[in-house]
Amino acid sequence: MNINRSFVGKIALVFLGLFLIQLVIGIFILYSISMRQTQTYLQNTTKRIEDDISYTKNGWDLSRYNADPNVPDTYPIYILGTDGYVIDRWKPIHGFLDTSDIKHLLIYNSPQTITTSSQQTWRIYSKQILNNGHFLGVITVAIYNPQKDQIKSLDERLFDAVNIINSKLIIKNNSIDVSQIDSRDISYDISFQVTDQYNKIVAKNNNTNIIDRLPNYIDLSYIGSILNSPQTQQISDSKTQQRFLFLTSPLVYNNNIMGVLVVGKSISEINDLVNSFILAETILGLIIYSLGTFILIKLSRPYFTTEAEVEEFHEVNKISFDKKTGTLLFDAMEITIPYATNQYYMCEALFSNPKKHWETDELLEKFGDLDMEHSRKVYDAMVIINKKVQSIIGDKLIILHDKVYQINPFLASKIA
Repeated sequence: MNINRSFVGKIALVFLGLFLIQLVIGIFILYSISMRQTQTYLQNTTKRIEDDISYTKNGWDLSRYNADPNVPDTYPIYILGTDGYVIDRWKPIHGFLDTSDIKHLLIYNSPQTITTSSQQTWRIYSKQILNNGHFLGVITVAIYNPQKDQIKSLDERLFDAVNIINSKLIIKNNSIDVSQIDSRDISYDISFQVTDQYNKIVAKNNNTNIIDRLPNYIDLSYIGSILNSPQTQQISDSKTQQRFLFLTSPLVYNNNIMGVLVVGKSISEINDLVNSFILAETILGLIIYSLGTFILIKLSRPYFTTEAEVEEFHEVNKISFDKKTGTLLFDAMEITIPYATNQYYMCEALFSNPKKHWETDELLEKFGDLDMEHSRKVYDAMVIINKKVQSIIGDKLIILHDKVYQINPFLASKIA
């Protein structure tokens, strides 16, 4: 029975479907493994930081945390007290916990020396940003661990730093443009930040040569929100669109939640890895799919039946062979078999016993040839007959199987 081309097309579509399923499963497995590895990293980092930090009656003890060389310096870390105090905020991303409490910063309208709840001593000063009498924000500068005998000179340095930052600000439509601020213009031992009127930190230095934890407070609503958020969540940097996975953990001492720790890690490399995998798998898959489809078509080409041929072929109800005229009859359709030829003798033999399996020597004997070296004659006769029959009904009349010849069983039942 010949194969319709559409059948081969369906098999090719099945191959394509299997490839797509394999691609989706591969992406899922790769992404899941990468995300689990990232979560494990965050869990290990969180556990280490929790071990480094302790809370006493005097406040937060960060001595081990400050000395820990294995605390990452590449990805975001937020350590916040439940009173809103920012214990540490390292490499914060835009749009996530990057605010400050202006009301608290404005307390330092003149230089002051303070000791924070994390046992740090700072000399800190804030100056309002005004435009035609409208309050737009605040500039805050601070020096860590000031020496009492140097207060006057330290204050002069803080004033100078504020003036440099203020001179770099550009006011547009009552908003602050900090694009001209270059942290290199400020002394390495001075921490600074610019906060707008909406409590958003719009500029800040992250100098790794100092303890950059300028005293800040954050609105308590953020603390409650982060504590009630899922333990793990994905957040994008609102400016760079880089995506991060964050792990949140409450800091509990004496059964009381005293703070919250949030550690993040970029997952952009995971997305890049997945995209590379998709590209490589697609290219490889298309090569294999194209090669497989080509081989399938090549192997099945001898059995192809075109759609046009299918339309021309007729369902045969009755088959017979007229020995007198040497005519094969398929219903009303006739095929002339030359009299006294190998084709004739083959049809005569096969139709004399349609269900019989004929050996080559038996058919050669019908041809009047007893030499088995001439067995090719039988095969050639079959090929010629089949070619004539296929042109009408689209199927072979005679089949060869295990070196025996017989009428196609599908057609044998229709022989009259």
